Amino acid sequence: MAAARLYCIDTSSIIEAWERQFPPDVVKSFWPRLDELIEAGRLIAPEEVRSELRRPSLREWAKRRDALFRELTSAAQQTAVTEAVEHLRAECRRRGLRLRPTDFKADPFVVALARVEGAVVVTEELLAREANARPKIPNLCESFGVRSLGVLDFTRELRWTF
Repeated sequence: MAAARLYCIDTSSIIEAWERQFPPDVVKSFWPRLDELIEAGRLIAPEEVRSELRRPSLREWAKRRDALFRELTSAAQQTAVTEAVEHLRAECRRRGLRLRPTDFKADPFVVALARVEGAVVVTEELLAREANARPKIPNLCESFGVRSLGVLDFTRELRWTF
């Protein structure tokens, strides 16, 4: 039997699921299933994702799910974050974009954690194909050989139906 797949979720997918695709007041069964994945250690996110959750209801949700969030403490994780940030900076320079301190937020942390843990990234960001567009998580995933998908395809991959 194949090992259970590990997923690393981005802020955008948590927000998308909460606000549009699987709101807790409408698709109640989605959230306990997500909790099962978290408790089984199959759904993770860097601590930086928690800090990006601004809506009070999502902040409260995240506060009760410490098992989801990981500090990037190992040397391998820290190296992966550094490589991701350097890659994003180089890609922005190549595209002629000016960098701001807030450009990357949790993105390099999500991809770095997924890379080190062998996880699939769950994100709603789309590949930035235009030459002058800021690189997004899928661009970074593609560069480092990490698979990414959206929250709807994530539920399909898990064969969840509601």
